[in-house]
Amino acid sequence: MPPPPTSINVAVIVVPYNGYGCIDTLYTDITNNLVITANAGKDTVSCNRNPVPIGSTPQLNVDYQWLPTEGLSNPTIANPLALPDTTTTYVLTARSKGGGCLTIDSVVVKAYSSDNSIQLLGKTNYCIGSGDSTVLIVKKTDSIQWYKNGLPIIGANDTVLHITETGTYQAILFGPFGCNVTTPSYDVNISSIPVSGFTVNNPIQCLVGNEFIFTNNSTNNVGDMHYKWILSDGTFAQTRHLTHKFTKAGTYSIKLIVNSSDICADSTEQTIVVNQNAVANFSVKTSYINLPVDIVNTTADTLGSTINYLWTFPNGQTSTLRNPPSQTFAISGIYNFTLAVYSNQCPTPIHSLKRPVLIEKPKSNINYPLEYAVVNMPLNLQARNFGETYLWRPAVNLNNAQIADPVFKGNTEQLYAIDITTKSGCVTTDTQIVKLVKNIQVFVPNAFTPNGDNVNDVLKPVMYGIKQIKSFKIFNRWGQLFYQTATLKQGWDGYVKGVLQETQTIVWFIEALGADEKIYSWKGSSVLIR
Repeated sequence: MPPPPTSINVAVIVVPYNGYGCIDTLYTDITNNLVITANAGKDTVSCNRNPVPIGSTPQLNVDYQWLPTEGLSNPTIANPLALPDTTTTYVLTARSKGGGCLTIDSVVVKAYSSDNSIQLLGKTNYCIGSGDSTVLIVKKTDSIQWYKNGLPIIGANDTVLHITETGTYQAILFGPFGCNVTTPSYDVNISSIPVSGFTVNNPIQCLVGNEFIFTNNSTNNVGDMHYKWILSDGTFAQTRHLTHKFTKAGTYSIKLIVNSSDICADSTEQTIVVNQNAVANFSVKTSYINLPVDIVNTTADTLGSTINYLWTFPNGQTSTLRNPPSQTFAISGIYNFTLAVYSNQCPTPIHSLKRPVLIEKPKSNINYPLEYAVVNMPLNLQARNFGETYLWRPAVNLNNAQIADPVFKGNTEQLYAIDITTKSGCVTTDTQIVKLVKNIQVFVPNAFTPNGDNVNDVLKPVMYGIKQIKSFKIFNRWGQLFYQTATLKQGWDGYVKGVLQETQTIVWFIEALGADEKIYSWKGSSVLIR
């Protein structure tokens, strides 16, 4: 029985044995998948080592094999990429996975590579007039197109290009089979040498208010210009023009460098002068009445320019001398001295300085209250505190005779003269008597009278050889605390919370640190009398 035709629907009748069921009909499609056609695609060209696709869309259940396998991305698929080194004929064999006959097809892949190298003769960066040049050369091919900055150069179709302008250059080489290639690019910078120059508004100025304006008038024929200012005070700038203020007087160089490229440059330099303004300065010491006040002029030199002076004194006198005559004053107080200066080079602004001067009146000599010291124990002495220097005479029994508060320690009584010298040199001589006792003692008066007559108004202890008082307390007879202190030479004025107390007997307690570093205590009673 011959096989049925393909691509039809076939009915199959199933007849069972007698007594084993019913007759049934089955249906199926008959297809032919064993007959296929290999398709290697159209002949093509691989330009400049770029892969190209060959073959066709793959079919289901079909095995593919390409020969030769060299230059193929995958020789067992329907549509591999081909990148042969030379022109190659690729043969495709295809067969159904279910069997059947082989089918064969072939395709030719032409391989063509253009040389995109570019040769430079000369330099890519040079100055016009230097004798340098730039020439670019490519390999000969079917046709050539040169480009500058991405745009085609009209008429530039030769293998050699002579460049005369700044720009980015490259070429497209057109070969056979439609194969084109682009060369690497060259950046060429051709500039003329600029001519640098600048002007200054005023090359000689005074320090106060100086402002130098440098106007750039540099020129260049070919190429942009870039600027660099170099000032000898350490300033740098890259602006076209420059405005600058100097902070010190002196002579300065101003240099301008102009570049049209890295190698095409020119520079120019000028000198400017900043003259020093006169700045008033002087010193004057504190003095005292009827003595001359000496003035020291410390105004600095102005680089050789003559300085003019005007002194104004509080007594109405003036002077134009650098070192004016001394001044005297009969009345103590604070007086203002004024100096105004200017130089011939810089007459404005006039600079003035005012200084106050203290004219003192000598203080009267006084005798200090009597001091008692324990034999060979330290006692702190204290002079009046208004001097610049001190001198105790004689210097015996003192730890330092040139301070305001020396420490006495000795076994002989002494009368001291204390020379107190002020800043102005005025000397006041006070006196201090130091008496001696044998033991550390404290005495409190038996009575006091706080009636405001400045005689025995305050109850305070008299201490010999006491370095520090820890406490001095006063109580009434019922134990109420009236007063307490821890300060030497202080006492009670008879008041409690602002009320003067009535006549009565009070009790006092003292605890103190002796000059021998021991703690002492005393107690007793006194009478407040009104």
